[in-house]
Amino acid sequence: MFTEIDRSDQCVVSGVSFDLIYHTCDSKEGSSGSPLFDKTSNQVVGINWGGGVQENGATMMAAILADIKERLPDFYLELTISHQQ
Repeated sequence: MFTEIDRSDQCVVSGVSFDLIYHTCDSKEGSSGSPLFDKTSNQVVGINWGGGVQENGATMMAAILADIKERLPDFYLELTISHQQ
């Protein structure tokens, strides 16, 4: 079962560094691996991996997809073809 954590106005990107997104979205303990959605497009922009007192971190989907493309090219092709259909 999925639980929506935070769509409030306080949930914002607080920084971007290389392939990481830092955000202020409230999250619960154990939510590592949860998707981080763009509030406007509803697209997954990152995968949450940790949190702190004032901000949390996520790995950008672009970085994850680039890694999949390099390490698992057949799987990447399958992902991109199924997404286009």
